[in-house]
Amino acid sequence: MNSTAPRSLRILSANLCGGRADAAAFAELLIRSEVDIAALQELTPATAEAVARVLPHGHLDPAVDSTGMGIAMRRTGDVRSVPLPFCSAQAAVLDPSQWSVLDQTVEVMNVHFSNPLRQPPWRTSAQRTQQRRVVEAWLAEPGKPRVVVGDFNASPLWPLYRRLARRGEDVMSTVARRNGSRPEPTWSPLWSGRRRLLRIDHALATHLAALSARVVHVSGSDHSAILFDLDTSAAADG
Repeated sequence: MNSTAPRSLRILSANLCGGRADAAAFAELLIRSEVDIAALQELTPATAEAVARVLPHGHLDPAVDSTGMGIAMRRTGDVRSVPLPFCSAQAAVLDPSQWSVLDQTVEVMNVHFSNPLRQPPWRTSAQRTQQRRVVEAWLAEPGKPRVVVGDFNASPLWPLYRRLARRGEDVMSTVARRNGSRPEPTWSPLWSGRRRLLRIDHALATHLAALSARVVHVSGSDHSAILFDLDTSAAADG
């Protein structure tokens, strides 16, 4: 083994479509992909049980509607709720004493922004603004290796994404550009099947370098998952 190879953290983010995702197939995906951290949106109790058997640490807060959230981890870490309108975010703190790939503390935030088409529009717009401000401030804290992942309900053309992307590097875009390609879309209406139309699931990182990234199919969901590796040795340079 090459001792100079970068140490990395593998993160997967997936919207599980309010229980429509196949729980057993998703658990197999986590095992096959050797995920360290799974950030989950629209998590329901049945899927939470399947995930916990694979990644036993973290905190899962399932619900029968679209507000279920969870951060599941291979190793221990503190997870707290970040109060937000519509759906509170979660923030995990990974300590080097528990994560041998880390030189210093890394934080991961799991978010699910309000659907901009939800009625009434004035209320949804206010919710999204409040959500964005909290996440924006979190990313802006200087010198902290952080990554925010989840369903932004915003493509790169939307103002919400553009505001947040000023604070963190778009992991999927960085890797695609390095490979001479474009980031893959992650979402489509259920009626369109597996063909994805828009990229609304994102990962933005600060003081962490992107090593690899790809989009992976989630059986039963209207979202594909994003799966990426971060070079944790770069955190020491931040």
